[in-house]
Amino acid sequence: MESVRRRLFILYIFFMNDIAQKEILEGIHSLGSRVDKQLEENLEAIHSLASHVDKRFEENTEALQALATHVDKQLEENLEAIHELATHVDKRFDDVRVEFTQVRSEMGSMGKHLEDKIDDSMEEAGLKIRKEDVKVDGVIRKLKQKKVFTAEDVRELSTIRSS
Repeated sequence: MESVRRRLFILYIFFMNDIAQKEILEGIHSLGSRVDKQLEENLEAIHSLASHVDKRFEENTEALQALATHVDKQLEENLEAIHELATHVDKRFDDVRVEFTQVRSEMGSMGKHLEDKIDDSMEEAGLKIRKEDVKVDGVIRKLKQKKVFTAEDVRELSTIRSS
């Protein structure tokens, strides 16, 4: 840009005697100055816009990080609640098994009829526990669908439930 001005200036000096050429050169020089000024203004506007976009990007990044932290916290709370539920169900099942074993040993003399009843009751308890498992699986699927749980979380919960 500067070399163009220099050439114009040399042309200006060379044709100084001719007034018409002098006015043309002044016009060209004036036009060059206006173009430079407009270019500067455009660059300032672009810089201002870029700064604004950078600021908005940083704000959005912070908001996304806060959201991710919140989701992680909620996920942890949900995993803890599901683990507590699974532990409670397991304990109840173990308690029922112990009671049935005690009843079976105490009532051994009552014969096959009582054993059949106990087996039926244990089978019912197993069905109830399977229903509870189905409910827990439903909760896990629902939370996965809502993207609260990842596939890895579901695998971990399945491992916890089966242990």
